[in-house]
Amino acid sequence: MNQECWTAAHVNTFRYIGGVTRTLQCDNLKTSPKKHDHNEVTLKKFYHELAEY
Repeated sequence: MNQECWTAAHVNTFRYIGGVTRTLQCDNLKTSPKKHDHNEVTLKKFYHELAEY
């Protein structure tokens, strides 16, 4: 899944449910995390901006 589709899927889901969740779980997807280790996940800029929005 590319970045544009991944972002659109989140935006459409949030619209559908009428809000956002308190946390977002990146799971094992390579589209959103920039770096992932056992203790910390570093998000790519676009996904961090989506979360902040």
